[in-house]
Amino acid sequence: MKKRKLKLKPYVLPSLYVLSALLLVTGVYFYGNREVAKPAEDIDYVSDEINGYTVPVIATEQTIMTPYSDTSVTVARDFYDYQSDASLQESALVSYDGVYMQNSGIDYSAANPFAVLAVLDGTVIEVEDTELFGKSVTIQHDNNLISTYQGLTDVKVSKDDKVFQGQTIATSGTSVISQSLGNHVHFELYLNGTVLNPNLAIGKTLKELTTE
Repeated sequence: MKKRKLKLKPYVLPSLYVLSALLLVTGVYFYGNREVAKPAEDIDYVSDEINGYTVPVIATEQTIMTPYSDTSVTVARDFYDYQSDASLQESALVSYDGVYMQNSGIDYSAANPFAVLAVLDGTVIEVEDTELFGKSVTIQHDNNLISTYQGLTDVKVSKDDKVFQGQTIATSGTSVISQSLGNHVHFELYLNGTVLNPNLAIGKTLKELTTE
């Protein structure tokens, strides 16, 4: 039996070329339209440790906290509020050397020394030791908010240190101007250079403070 050579009809070869071209184009189309992983949304990450403390890796909006966590701490002398009644105003006066002054912050006290905490993330801009107020720490926060802590002992931070909310910056102590209070910390807040009643700020975010 003779072997017969298979001959393709003239129209078969062009058809094969067309089919191959279609397959190639279709493959390129599906490859080009594959769903790719989208990059993650922009998130502020913190990669450094601050003074040996581990900080959260994702930034979150913070609310202003009290400068302590010890449950035995109480208010020894409140902020002087011009809108409060006369008896409350009288208890918020600071008496020193025969002179009475309105209390520009809140004095927190306890029977035993307690840890003094940074109320928000920030940068230490001043560490002082004066005759009247004792050792003090001032921290600059975002949105031009400044917090000051006075009458301290065992200060654990230095100028230009980065601190995070809740970090222990010192221990409570005493001061000459408020010696009658015993163990305490004097706490002040300033927003855009103006003294702020801490009672109206604690528990709020910086955004809430600056939009009020």
